[in-house]
Amino acid sequence: LTGIMPRYSIGELRQRLISEARAQDDPVAALQRLYEDSERDGVVAEALGEECERAGRLAEALRWYEEAVDRYWDERFKRPPREAAVRVRALLAGAPVRDP
Repeated sequence: LTGIMPRYSIGELRQRLISEARAQDDPVAALQRLYEDSERDGVVAEALGEECERAGRLAEALRWYEEAVDRYWDERFKRPPREAAVRVRALLAGAPVRDP
């Protein structure tokens, strides 16, 4: 099987699975399944936040961005979902949003 199956790093495989989930008819549901299957991975939680925000489901987006921050262990990875959470909180409050 080694000669037949392409080799992917964990990060590449995760991104491929996220891309496949985003291509589904209901990307949020597909990403939620992936989140549970991935043992609650922070990258998948962040992708869920992005998809929910894109769909206008802002309260859900905020929850997923906060979950991503909680799931990441490295501070470098926490910055993007933190910034997204600030942006979504402002949208929920009706405040103007500024780019960082």
